Amino acid sequence: MRFHPVVRVCISLLLFGVLFRSAAVGQAENSRIDGVVTDPSGAVVSGAQITAVNTETQLRQVTKTDASGVYSISPLPPGAYKLTAEQAGFETYLENVTLTISEKVTINLQLKIGQPTSTVTVNAGEIQINNTTAEVSNVVDEHTIKELPLNGRDPSSLILLSPGVMNLMNTSIAMYPGSDNFLNEQGASAGGGQQGSDYALLDGIQNMDLYYNLTAPFPNADATQEFRVITSNFGAEYGFSSNAVISINTKSGTNAFHGGAFEFLRNGDLNAANWFTGAGNPLKRNQFGAFVGGPISKGKLFFFANYQGTRQSIAQGTITEFTPTAAMLNGDFSAVPITLGPPFATVNGKPNQVSP
Repeated sequence: MRFHPVVRVCISLLLFGVLFRSAAVGQAENSRIDGVVTDPSGAVVSGAQITAVNTETQLRQVTKTDASGVYSISPLPPGAYKLTAEQAGFETYLENVTLTISEKVTINLQLKIGQPTSTVTVNAGEIQINNTTAEVSNVVDEHTIKELPLNGRDPSSLILLSPGVMNLMNTSIAMYPGSDNFLNEQGASAGGGQQGSDYALLDGIQNMDLYYNLTAPFPNADATQEFRVITSNFGAEYGFSSNAVISINTKSGTNAFHGGAFEFLRNGDLNAANWFTGAGNPLKRNQFGAFVGGPISKGKLFFFANYQGTRQSIAQGTITEFTPTAAMLNGDFSAVPITLGPPFATVNGKPNQVSP
């Protein structure tokens, strides 16, 4: 079957995006589950099969406990999972777990004696206790990104919600980017760190403007799944950073089709006129776009596409300035249509008063 050249290019770009996404996932953004499996007496259970299945993509990871009853499952992309433990002579253990980006959690499982056909279900909720690492971090999830107001639909502003993080670009010590930089770059400072002390990752790939040492722009609000800001005690795998790590996870397709379209409009039709320009609509901004995701092959291959466009115009004011003529620079003010008083004279109690 022959395809039109444009169709072939689109297919190639799609496959490249899928492969690139697959290569990126599995790096710093992935999560891990560790734990120990025991029986009711507290004795360890070796050889138990531990399975983690993503409820949206059916991604399946399987491992077995070692002689000490210890198991570890990684890498696991962020998402909702069903964690099961199976061993002959014990009931099947099932726990619902939600993992956020770069999360490392310890879940110890205790099996009950019985038949594998019986299942014990435990709902652990979305919040897991991290007793695997000593890192201090904050996760901004999809719900927060959707519900909090964002100026220009820029999720990077939510970095500043993390404890101890401030906007360095509002201070006098920052090196401000010039006209050659990207828009919406973020200069966050964690724990008093200087510009360039943070390290940003997008799906496990460096996302930095290394010329100004700033975080490069985020994907828009409909393409950002969540991100984590690690402010201290992060692992050596991040390397570059001396102060904080910002790890961003983009959305992906699932076994169900999902999508939407949007347009956000800002203008001055209902605003008071600008004092300087007299215009009632000094700012006109349209942000519009759409997104769609779903399965190409259920449980195996997925796609997600997103587009956002911005059209903006701002009314400009007029400022009139007068520059001295050559005669004035030589001390000749005879062309001025009023009589100037002496430099330090006062008229009616006012200094530098001019007289008509």
